Amino acid sequence: MSDKRDVFVWCTGQLDNIGDSLLRRPYLATLRRFGDMHVWVKNADEGFLSGLGLVAGDRVQPSYSSWYRRAWITSIRGRIVLALNAGEVPVSRRGALRMASLLPLALATRARGGAVLWLGVGVPKHRGPLAAPYRLMSHLATAVWARDGVTAAMLPGSVIVPDWAFSLATEDAKMTPRSYLGVMLRGDRAEPEPAWFDWVAAQARELGLELAFASQVTRDNARAEELATRFGVRSVLFADNEHRAHEESIRGFYRQCAFLISDRLHGLVVAATEGAIPIGWVPTSRGKIGRHFLAAGMPWVGQHEGEGPQEYPNMTALDVDVDAAIRHARASVLTATERVAPA
Repeated sequence: MSDKRDVFVWCTGQLDNIGDSLLRRPYLATLRRFGDMHVWVKNADEGFLSGLGLVAGDRVQPSYSSWYRRAWITSIRGRIVLALNAGEVPVSRRGALRMASLLPLALATRARGGAVLWLGVGVPKHRGPLAAPYRLMSHLATAVWARDGVTAAMLPGSVIVPDWAFSLATEDAKMTPRSYLGVMLRGDRAEPEPAWFDWVAAQARELGLELAFASQVTRDNARAEELATRFGVRSVLFADNEHRAHEESIRGFYRQCAFLISDRLHGLVVAATEGAIPIGWVPTSRGKIGRHFLAAGMPWVGQHEGEGPQEYPNMTALDVDVDAAIRHARASVLTATERVAPA
C-alpha cells in the first residue's frame, strides 16, 4: 500500500545567487520521494526556478497565503510533510512572524502523524526574543539538520550535517588539468587592502597559475569585472540570471582552477566539489566560511578568515586532500538523506 503524502515545501532564496538555487535542488529531490510537491517560491523568476530541478507534477506556488491555506486543508484530510526552508534563514522580525505563523501548522502536522522537516538550515547567532519561534519550531520538528555549529547551538535537537551543496560533487573532477588561481569576492563589502591583492598575485606566480576573477552572484559582477580589468586577466561573470546555465559554466571554470580564494560560501563549496582547493582567507570575511567548512571536515578553509595577509602561510606549503574531504562530506549528506522519513 502506498504511503505517498502531499509535501509542502518552503523554498525561497536570493534570485541573483546560484548558490541559493543549487543547494535547494537536492533538498527538493529528497522530499519528492515522499509524495506530491507543493513548493512555495515567493517571487522567484524563471532563472531561479531553472536551478531548483523542478519536475513535471511539482506544484509551484508564488503566494504564501494560498500555499499555507492548501497545507492546512490537506493536513485536515490526512498526513502531510511540512518542509521548512534550507539555506540561511536569518533571525528577523519578518522571519519570526513567518515562523510563528507556521508553528500551529507544524503542531497540527505532528499531531496527525505527519512530519515536519527542516534540513540543511543555517541560522546565524541571535540572542534576542525574535529567536524564540525558530527554537520552538526546532522543538516541534521531526528532524532538523544544522549546517554549522552556530546553528546547532541555536536550534535544540538539531544534528550537524554539511550543506546540501556538498552532495552535488562531480566525481571525475580531479582528472582535469588546472591552470588558474580563481578569486571571487563579495561586492557588498569593502574591498580588501592592496597588500591582500599583492599576496594573491604573489601566490599565483609562485604556484605557476594564471589569475582569474569570477562571480556567481549578479551583484558581485561589477567587482569581478573591475578587478579583472585592473589585473589584465580573465573574468567569468553571471550575466543572464539563468541559474542552471551559469552553474554549468562556473563549474567548468572551477574545474580549471587549482585554488579558489573567496568570501562567498557557495563559491567555495561548488569549487571544492569540482576539485579546486577552497581558501576562505579574506580579511573582510566574518566567520561564516570557517564554521560551515569545519562542519564538512575542512578546517583549513577558514583558518585565517578575517585576518590580514601577514598571517597567511604560503599556499605552496598547503598539504590537503580536497578530493577525500569532498567524498567524506558528500557521503555524510547522502547517509543522512537515507535516514529521512516522512513521519
